[in-house]
Amino acid sequence: MRISSSSMRIPGSWRVLVLLPLVLWGCYVPAPADLASIALGDDLRIVLSDEGRRHLSNIAGGARGELSGDLLLLTEDSLAISTRLAGPASSGLAFANLRQILTFARSDILQVTVPELDRTRTGMAAAGIAMAAAVLLSGFVKVVSGTGEAGEAPDPTAPFRIRW
Repeated sequence: MRISSSSMRIPGSWRVLVLLPLVLWGCYVPAPADLASIALGDDLRIVLSDEGRRHLSNIAGGARGELSGDLLLLTEDSLAISTRLAGPASSGLAFANLRQILTFARSDILQVTVPELDRTRTGMAAAGIAMAAAVLLSGFVKVVSGTGEAGEAPDPTAPFRIRW
């Protein structure tokens, strides 16, 4: 038995729901924070100094200036975070689940931010989701009731009809 790719497609109006996690992720903005106010296990993003970048390139082979992860340990002079490794695309999904614990001196960190919910973005996302849901619901009601556009004949090939 062969399954064609056309049977696995997502209907056009439902593609909006696939984007929902991305929209909700956009509701969070980075807010500057003090290390003392962050609890162990919280998500954070650190911006590294030049010395911190050199330290990171020696450990992980990348000279990125920012890292995101979970705070694992905070001492007087250092902090440790657990972060996802960036691997080659050819390595597959198994590599994306690996995490590495990195330790940096506090002097290697220029800025610390934590994700904070932005009410304006969240309100705009909720309004957009509500409008998309209204469009999807009205399309579903049209399909179920068998009515299309005004003046359009009902589709005789429809598998069932529910009349109100």
